[in-house]
Amino acid sequence: MEIKISAAILAGGKTQRIHGIHKGELKLPNGEPVIRKLIHAIRQADIHDIIVISDFEEIYRKYHIEVVADQRKQAGPLGSIETALSHFQQKTEATLILPYDMPNLSTEDMVHLKQSFLEDPASLVYAQVEEQQHPLFAIIPNNLLPKVSAFIEKGERKASTVWRTLNGRKLLFKSERAFLSINTPADLDEWLKDAG
Repeated sequence: MEIKISAAILAGGKTQRIHGIHKGELKLPNGEPVIRKLIHAIRQADIHDIIVISDFEEIYRKYHIEVVADQRKQAGPLGSIETALSHFQQKTEATLILPYDMPNLSTEDMVHLKQSFLEDPASLVYAQVEEQQHPLFAIIPNNLLPKVSAFIEKGERKASTVWRTLNGRKLLFKSERAFLSINTPADLDEWLKDAG
């Protein structure tokens, strides 16, 4: 049986603006929006059912993908993951989760994660570089939705804690560069310098 995987780009978070620019509108040095690059990379990994989880529909509508608001407010990224799993529960078997502010994630990274997941599709898989975990770059079976919801209802907000408790598999990646997250003006300046 073919296992269908969907994708959800998590575009929430407290830091919405950097240098007056909404993080969802950050651009690569060539002028391409980061979000468009991520969508393209997901499609190149042969995942075509894609949503953005955000309360800012007007920013993402122009990319011609569905924008879904968080079902549960103030639950952090775990709440967005819950929204994604709920959205895709009847459509696909699993969902690729990734943040919108990691511009260096590539198709190769997504294929690496996808291949590992397909080796054991009953369990979730997430990224790790050496000792550093990246729990928001993961593929999660949609049938884990009730367990994720239960953790949130108990007050848990850390995806890494939930994945560990659910016996998630860590997939090693070689370079931390892929997981650079743009959260501050300094992060943006460093990334633009490196990308240029």
